[in-house]
Amino acid sequence: GWMRAGLGLLVALSLWTGLASMVRGVRELVATRRNLGGIQDALLAQPAPIVTDCWWMAASLTDLYARRELYTIAAPEELRGWLDTVGRDVSSFVYASYEPLPAAVRFREKDRLESAGREIVCGMGIETYRVLSASERMRP
Repeated sequence: GWMRAGLGLLVALSLWTGLASMVRGVRELVATRRNLGGIQDALLAQPAPIVTDCWWMAASLTDLYARRELYTIAAPEELRGWLDTVGRDVSSFVYASYEPLPAAVRFREKDRLESAGREIVCGMGIETYRVLSASERMRP
């Protein structure tokens, strides 16, 4: 009687919970794949080198990594070191992150960086910066 009905209800509830979890997981995978695809497409459209603080980008967006210059910095404050080494040979770059380049970093580098636009793609900010030449920095 009631024991059998209770056991049947418990089995049905377990199956339902398992199925709901599986459906949720598949939806998460589809959404993540769609978002990563959108980010990759937006970054592939950029002609400039890409600088990011997202450690997972090279592994998750392998096509981007194979086709574009991609540099990972541990924190936005490390941008100065990148500009002093690799960045000294570029005229522009793209900063890709879920957080905008901090105001303190932008202020510190205001004499050599000029913002050239920002867009949000699937939650990620894609900021383009022009690296000013020495003669451009001398202008009043």
